[in-house]
Amino acid sequence: MYELSDPRVYEALIPKNPLLDAQDWNALNVRFVMVPPNATPPQSDWRRVYHAEVDIYENSNAAPRVSFASHLESMTSELAQIRIEKYISGHIEIIVDAPQAGWLIVRERLYPGWRATINSQRAELREAQGLWQAVAVPAGNSVVVLEFRPSSVTIGAGLTGLGLVLVAAAFACGAKNRDPEGQT
Repeated sequence: MYELSDPRVYEALIPKNPLLDAQDWNALNVRFVMVPPNATPPQSDWRRVYHAEVDIYENSNAAPRVSFASHLESMTSELAQIRIEKYISGHIEIIVDAPQAGWLIVRERLYPGWRATINSQRAELREAQGLWQAVAVPAGNSVVVLEFRPSSVTIGAGLTGLGLVLVAAAFACGAKNRDPEGQT
């Protein structure tokens, strides 16, 4: 049917992204796009910043990776001091100084398994714009930590550990029941 070199394979693996369908590159916080030389440039306000073997365009209207909003429904970014301390696969640490209680919007896909803490206290993650992670933050300074810890990994590790214990026990029982002189 499909082979791995066929790009349609990946369409089945990746959930539908409404912003991608709409080519809303600003909301997707796509800052740069690379196209073949002299190809049709992206729509809207993209500026070509490199032209040689490829053309690279910059989107100066890209949404920030993390922003603050006082109301989740509005999704209008408001002024707050935000510093990303760590942004690695499965672990994001953000320091925010919010002028009032509101929402920290993190433009990272909200999948089951993401967990949030605010000042070391468990916090609820909500969905923003049908796609992103949002966590309610109080006014003032807060440390927000987002971690990806899907239960499937924990269950898989537990089952793997159990399997290793059973194999070791079977091996130990087999060695104990074996006659040292090679007779059965």
